[in-house]
Amino acid sequence: MKLKLKLKDLRKISLLVGSVIVLIAFLLLYFHFYKDNEKLKGEKLDLTAELQIALEELEKLKNEDQYKINQQLTEEIKNINETYKKAVLVYEDLLSFKEKNKTKPEMDELFAEILSLLSEKNYTSASAKINELDKSIEKEIAETVGTVVIPAQIPSNNEAPNSGF
Repeated sequence: MKLKLKLKDLRKISLLVGSVIVLIAFLLLYFHFYKDNEKLKGEKLDLTAELQIALEELEKLKNEDQYKINQQLTEEIKNINETYKKAVLVYEDLLSFKEKNKTKPEMDELFAEILSLLSEKNYTSASAKINELDKSIEKEIAETVGTVVIPAQIPSNNEAPNSGF
C-alpha cells in the first residue's frame, strides 16, 4: 500500500500539527502563569494580613497618651532621685554619728535594708526606712547630748602664755 499524499493534504497536516504544538505551548504557558498567579495571590493575602496588624499597632500607638506617660515617668524619676539623695544624707549622718559615738548594729542593719530595697527598686519602702533611720539617729544624738556633762568648775586663766614667743 502506497501512501499518496497530495500537497493540499500535507499543508493541512502541517497546519494541524503546528496548531496542536501552538495549543500545547499556550496551555503550558497558561498553567505556568496560573500557578505563579496563585502563588502571588497567597503572598498578597499574607502581606495584607501583616499590613493590617501593623496598621492596628500604629493606631494603638497613636491613641496612647504620650504626655501622660511622660509625666508619670518624670514623677517616678523625681521620686527616685529624692530617695537616693535622702539615703546619701542619712548615710552621711550615720557616718558622722559613728565618728563621735558607738552606733548600735540595728542602725547598720537598717541602712543595709535600705540599700537592698533601693536595689530592688522599692522606693516607697526605702523612703519609709530612710525616715525611720533618720529618726533613730536623731534620737541617739539627742540622748548623747543629754548625757554629756560639762564640769561645773573650770579654772579660768587670763594670763598670756609664758613660753613660746
